[in-house]
Amino acid sequence: MGKLTASEYLDRVKAQHGLKSDSDLCRRLDVQRPLISKIRHDHSFLSAFLILRLHECLGCSVAEMRDLIFEEEFSVEAQPAVVTELVDKWQIKRAKALKFIADYWLSEGASPSLEEISARLGWASPNCAQVCLRRLEAEGAITLTPGKKRNVVLVERVPPTPSLALPAN
Repeated sequence: MGKLTASEYLDRVKAQHGLKSDSDLCRRLDVQRPLISKIRHDHSFLSAFLILRLHECLGCSVAEMRDLIFEEEFSVEAQPAVVTELVDKWQIKRAKALKFIADYWLSEGASPSLEEISARLGWASPNCAQVCLRRLEAEGAITLTPGKKRNVVLVERVPPTPSLALPAN
């Protein structure tokens, strides 16, 4: 198979995931419609942000993107290690945030505020914590209660157990 344009790659991703329109793709990636529209009209490339969203939300392989898309369409300058490193850093940040939230729950009996999460993890603003919490919620690690300051609830992950049949009497 030859190299694809970024637009052709997005068509391929839509087909693989059963998405009918660019709007469906935008919803799955949680991105604004103009981002995809600019790629469709050759006004933009696949940015590092969009590459990460494709990887995180749909499980697209960064190496596959690099192999299938023309290098001039791939704005990370054909260095998948950069994207992989960013993905790893984000996963580490989310893991640290989740550990802090769990530890805070154990010690305080409530969830930390966005300000406390940001301060503890050294982030610039509470907005950084909010973005992280939304990703954790999308991954199913937590649930967020809208309208509350301390709104994080940890989701228990119970490993599946094989069903045992009870002996007949």
